[in-house]
Amino acid sequence: MKIAYVSYNQMHAIANGGVGRKIRGVVGAWHAAGHEARWFLTTSAEVSGEEVSAFRFGIDKRGLGREIDRSRQLARMIDAVAAYQPDAIYLRAGIYTYPLQRLFRIAPVVMEFNTIDMIEYKSQGAFRFFVHRLTRDYVFRKAAGFVAVSYEIGEHASNTKYGKPILVVSNGIDPRRYAALPAPQNSTPNLVYMGAPDNRWQGLDKLLWLAEACPDFEFDVIGSSPKHFAEQTIPPNVHLHGFLDRDAYEPILAHADVGVATLALHRKGMEEASTLKVREYLAYGLPLLLAYQETDLMGTGFDFVQQIPNTEDNVRSHVEDIRKFSFAMQGKRAERELIAPLVDIIRKQEHLIDFLKSLCGKNKKIVR
Repeated sequence: MKIAYVSYNQMHAIANGGVGRKIRGVVGAWHAAGHEARWFLTTSAEVSGEEVSAFRFGIDKRGLGREIDRSRQLARMIDAVAAYQPDAIYLRAGIYTYPLQRLFRIAPVVMEFNTIDMIEYKSQGAFRFFVHRLTRDYVFRKAAGFVAVSYEIGEHASNTKYGKPILVVSNGIDPRRYAALPAPQNSTPNLVYMGAPDNRWQGLDKLLWLAEACPDFEFDVIGSSPKHFAEQTIPPNVHLHGFLDRDAYEPILAHADVGVATLALHRKGMEEASTLKVREYLAYGLPLLLAYQETDLMGTGFDFVQQIPNTEDNVRSHVEDIRKFSFAMQGKRAERELIAPLVDIIRKQEHLIDFLKSLCGKNKKIVR
């Protein structure tokens, strides 16, 4: 097959962060399986690669000028996709930007859901939610099928109402690309956290509370810098590293005893997820503090995973459990041989390719 992976309106931290790594990993897995694939995106970032076509919009514009620029770059990108002549288009779902509907005239489109969008956009302001509600059906009904990264997303009524085929394929990584990190010999537990500062559902505020409650622990935070907390006092045992690429944050993970997952998924009305940072923690061998249902870990009961509830007071009410677990994990690592088959992107993409073939063969009618 010849597949175009399409994403749009990607800011720098997204295109060159975890999402960008995920997309490159998926395209790489398609290539490894013998298919031709290319990533097309509109972005504010400098994004390069042999199998990447990036169309940059400006970030200095405001209001209508910004939207016009984004639309102009999206139109250019869609023309490039058409010239590529794919058999199938794999679209990362997002809020509508004109003229996205033209994409569906090129080839059958399968849309990927990474969140329950009707909940997430509602939390981003009345106007943004209004635009999404106004345009969602217009776009989503054109899709040949949907892919969801968790069962909760795939089974949500806002997605099943269209009667489209839905496949659940949780996020994955290639564990062969991650070297095992030997357990450090820290005198006190060191916890590492990767997450954006401007998403309340990441629960960074809970991590800062935990740092105050555990002054004998050390905390490394990747993705947030002091400028994000100009009006807030950061505990002295919290070290903010800002946005880092993988080469820069790998030594920080090597020094950690425990990787901390998202702590407040409940704030966007969700119970289940398959986040990329969890897969990276485990691929490197880090034990895990988990506060929601992880799609690939359901029912596993690994002793290197500490599960706490997905509630507002989860850290406060389980601080002693977190302390005990952190001390118990010192000098230890997760069993990578147990994790690898659960998170392997190659295996996951085999199922997705079969799904694309069933929906997007050349004999399938294009929805216009």
